[in-house]
Amino acid sequence: TCFLSKNNRDEVCISDVGRSFNSWEIWDLPKPGRDYCIGVDTMEGRVTDVENIKSEWDKHGVVVLDRISMRVVAQFWGQLDQQTMGEQCLWAAQMYNNAWIAPELPNGNVVLNVLKQAGYEFIYDRQKFDQRLIEEDTEELGWRTTSATRPLMVETLIALMRDSNIEVISPTLIGQFRTFVRDKTGKPI
Repeated sequence: TCFLSKNNRDEVCISDVGRSFNSWEIWDLPKPGRDYCIGVDTMEGRVTDVENIKSEWDKHGVVVLDRISMRVVAQFWGQLDQQTMGEQCLWAAQMYNNAWIAPELPNGNVVLNVLKQAGYEFIYDRQKFDQRLIEEDTEELGWRTTSATRPLMVETLIALMRDSNIEVISPTLIGQFRTFVRDKTGKPI
């Protein structure tokens, strides 16, 4: 399957490479008129559990969500270098109708820089909440998981899953949800 990317300069061809690691898994191609968003969790370059000798090295996780159907339509799972991961994220964002994209910081700074250098405009602007609980956009790009944003992120995902408002068909992503735990301090990881 080949088509022009949203910048109408590059032809994008998709083919089956026979693997799901270090490549995209695509369940639905972009549909005209649909809105998509992309979450980017870049790897930190460490093992997931330092106390477990069988623990695996961290991986990049990128998810493309159809904002209308709330269906995960594509994902990337792998261990590319940060620059290449940024280029892959830019490609996906352009392909999926100039999707809004939210690289997680600080580890996603290289991805963020790739997007900015390409002049990509649809990057998540962090919001702040003042004492009156009024949301205000900031000039700060990307998602930052903090002690304030983590509970909101986790509880929103739990509610979406519980109420069946999101469709996830990726065994990899479902496996990640099943291994989501709270550490000794109660922090969700």
